[in-house]
Amino acid sequence: LVPDVSALTLHLGATDLGAYVAGLQVSKLDVTAPQPNQPVQAAAVGQLADAPLTLDATFGAPAALLPGQQTGPFPVDFTLQAAGAKLAIKGAIAKPDALTGVDLGITAQVPDLAALSPLVHHELPALKSIALEGHLNDAPGGLARGATLHDMKLTTPDGDLSGDVGIALDDPPALTAKLHSDRIDGDALLAA
Repeated sequence: LVPDVSALTLHLGATDLGAYVAGLQVSKLDVTAPQPNQPVQAAAVGQLADAPLTLDATFGAPAALLPGQQTGPFPVDFTLQAAGAKLAIKGAIAKPDALTGVDLGITAQVPDLAALSPLVHHELPALKSIALEGHLNDAPGGLARGATLHDMKLTTPDGDLSGDVGIALDDPPALTAKLHSDRIDGDALLAA
């Protein structure tokens, strides 16, 4: 028996989540779903390793995740900003219960890669003005089997890279790539 839920609202105030993720502090988190057949809205503000974080997201209706209830693609619209960098993911998943039919556009802008070092607990190179875009699809068998980033374009003042990159999560895992570059400044990249 599934309960009849008419609305969902979640609010979280200032909270230290460092016990779960080192350095994570949430200032506020709001999640709302007016009806089970309407999209979920999420917004959060916080810090990770003293770097400011913001999240804005819209996902498909919760009812679409229940067995036998899915009537179409599950939309995803997700934007994360951290330490001046921005990641956006937008598209849909045809079958979210199986993570198959993934069709997501991905864009990222990173003004200063080194500013993200505290977030990954590793010193990153001092690369500036990075832009990335591509289209993510699941491998045959779904995301549990792998994924491919198609039409990937990576640009920096020191070079560019484009093509397709895929990962297969077999035994052993495999990484395949077909890449092209029109310009790479090796000296500048090594200096960074």
